[in-house]
Amino acid sequence: MGRQKRKKGGPCFHKQVPYLHRIIAIGHINEAVDQGNPEKTLEALLLPTAKLQDVRPVNARHYQDVLHHAKAQK
Repeated sequence: MGRQKRKKGGPCFHKQVPYLHRIIAIGHINEAVDQGNPEKTLEALLLPTAKLQDVRPVNARHYQDVLHHAKAQK
């Protein structure tokens, strides 16, 4: 069986990898928020794959509270 050609304009897995990494990072953030531990939430928010900017350790409790409240509203 030969290699299949990718359709022109079709999805390319390599381009989806950063997107998948970001989805995984969001999962880590959600798990940390559910645990109720601001330090774990901060750690997850700081993951490079989350691609968040200006996350500050001093705001860890605030991030936890806001994200927990937002999840509770869903």
